[in-house]
Amino acid sequence: MSKNLDKIKRSFLSNLPFKVAAVLIAFLLWFVVLNATDPIVNDDIRVTLDVRNVNSLTSEPIHRHLVNYEALRNTQITITVRGTQREIDAIRQNLTAYIDLSAAEVVSAAQTSTQFSTRVHVYGVSGNVLLQTHSPGNVTLQLDSIVTRYINVEFEPIGEIDAGYIAVWEEAVIEPNVLRVTGPSSSVDSIYKFLVEVNQEGLTESWRRTGFEPLAVTATGGHVATAHVQFGSVNANVPVYRRGNVQIVAPVFEGTLAAGFGIAGITADPPSIAVAGTNEAIANLEPIVLPPITALQMENASANFAINYNINDFLPQGVFVANSGQQTVAVNVSIEPIIQRTFNVNASNINISGAAYFEILTPQVSFIVSGMEGIVANISNIAVSANLSGLEDGEHTVMLTLSLPNGVQLTHAPPSITVVIGNDTNGNYEDEPSDGEPSYDENEEQSGGAE
Repeated sequence: MSKNLDKIKRSFLSNLPFKVAAVLIAFLLWFVVLNATDPIVNDDIRVTLDVRNVNSLTSEPIHRHLVNYEALRNTQITITVRGTQREIDAIRQNLTAYIDLSAAEVVSAAQTSTQFSTRVHVYGVSGNVLLQTHSPGNVTLQLDSIVTRYINVEFEPIGEIDAGYIAVWEEAVIEPNVLRVTGPSSSVDSIYKFLVEVNQEGLTESWRRTGFEPLAVTATGGHVATAHVQFGSVNANVPVYRRGNVQIVAPVFEGTLAAGFGIAGITADPPSIAVAGTNEAIANLEPIVLPPITALQMENASANFAINYNINDFLPQGVFVANSGQQTVAVNVSIEPIIQRTFNVNASNINISGAAYFEILTPQVSFIVSGMEGIVANISNIAVSANLSGLEDGEHTVMLTLSLPNGVQLTHAPPSITVVIGNDTNGNYEDEPSDGEPSYDENEEQSGGAE
């Protein structure tokens, strides 16, 4: 055994200098070959900046909005490292550039500043790879304070509704009509109001929306971007009804007036009113007949007067006045004094029929009529006639027929004339009286006496 060890020892020590030189030469050759195939280089690696812990700024107590958050997340960082290509490739996927918004120096600066610079950190350089530099080494943070306001929500009609329909904006509802808005002050402070836009064109039924997000606008009507603004939705309803017209029938008068006066007319103003309602209610709409005017309402009336009615009291269910300013119908009652007037008619102006030969023995007839002043005073002619049909030859007293205007009456029995009917043997009988105007007494009476 000892002989073998001695033999190995002598073998190892023999030519030892040459053996050491051989090992050194081999190492040098390996080093040269290695550097020739995988040299040490500087390499630029581009990575996207990682923005970490942004909630540290947006939450209390900092409560700031990072205005350039999206721009920072898209920032490209160039990292320069040194090492062999093989070693650099090994760390390439793990190389990261980031900013930490929860860092003490960032939080401290955010409490007092709206714009400041913070350092970019590099992570993932390991082994024999060395970090040379990275660019940019710092980035700027732009901050805005987060505020809360309460802002009104309103309707914004667009276009014109069809003429056969009406949108009743007085009954339109937005719930809630005020929204709590939280976000960057630059955005929130520029919001003047929220709008619920309603396109009226083609609407034939009520417009309803639930969970509707209104549009934020400025005081001049411009739109406000609300990507970073928090606010709720609303429910909205705009009632839409069909249009129609209802006729108003003027009332009649029941009772008596003061002595010496009469009703010249009763009219409704307006005679019809624009209304709206459900399709069924409008389709079945009938004229409104106003209740009779009683003597009590016209007690001692001696001049024109009006009675006002609230038309809503007479509309059927499901129908309402389309124009809110036209709720009242005025019933105008025209009252005039009753007068008497005397008319004198010459025999030659009486229209005789029913006999070929006759003679009128009465040269003139007179009669008195009464009626309202507006009618009686403007009478220009009253036709007077007599029918002799069926009468035998001889002398007769014949009652005259008067064609009186509506509202005009005789104050006594109709007048009469005496006629003689017979053959015209002597040619003394008139057979065709001339037409003409009745004559009027210069002193005819036009008074306000009773009928």
